[in-house]
Amino acid sequence: MDRMLEILKEQEARLVKEQQRHLHEGKIKLSPKINIEECLRNGGITAEDYRKSHQ
Repeated sequence: MDRMLEILKEQEARLVKEQQRHLHEGKIKLSPKINIEECLRNGGITAEDYRKSHQ
């Protein structure tokens, strides 16, 4: 009985590690920040510029 409990605990630990690994792989990428002041100095930003900076 004790051996079965030990095996279950080991399996649980492996599953938790596997789930944590998948969480780290699926992190959301943050979009690059737009420097508003620079855009205003250069006359603004177009939709095309915005798309290029967020690809």
